[in-house]
Amino acid sequence: MKKGLTLVLALIVTLTFVSIAFAQDATAPKAEKKHEYVGAAKCKMCHIKEYKSWEASKKAKTFSVLNAEQQKDPKCNVCHITGKLADGTVLEGVQCEACHGPGADYKAKEVMKDKKAALAAGMIEPTEAVCVTCHKKEGNPNYKPFNYAEAIKSPGAGHEHFAKPAEEKK
Repeated sequence: MKKGLTLVLALIVTLTFVSIAFAQDATAPKAEKKHEYVGAAKCKMCHIKEYKSWEASKKAKTFSVLNAEQQKDPKCNVCHITGKLADGTVLEGVQCEACHGPGADYKAKEVMKDKKAALAAGMIEPTEAVCVTCHKKEGNPNYKPFNYAEAIKSPGAGHEHFAKPAEEKK
């Protein structure tokens, strides 16, 4: 009888600790995604070929073509800067994250090795819809008609590392 009682008490204590552990895990707040920018220099650490392609492109220089007044204009900055780092540093030009989304949540090597994980963490696959957020007539004093399929093929466009459009993959 004494042995049975000891076994029951041990089982109760064990189950109590296990249930506490599960309860804490279930109520623990999940880490919020930061969706913060990290800058092209971070992307370059693993994506050197893509960085060099971008660096030689017009995209890298979009901020420097603005005059001093335009560089301070939020309407211009929507398309001529990528965003700001957590410390307030402005990411000049159309950097990687302008098309792929802020990289803080998907920049880890383990995440980037798994495309599904990277997309789930906030990485964006650039499409025509992403490009036309800036390549549009509205609010663009220097608008030139934009053809996505042609743009991703043009030398120096900064898209040499992008996948070919679906119709070209056949």
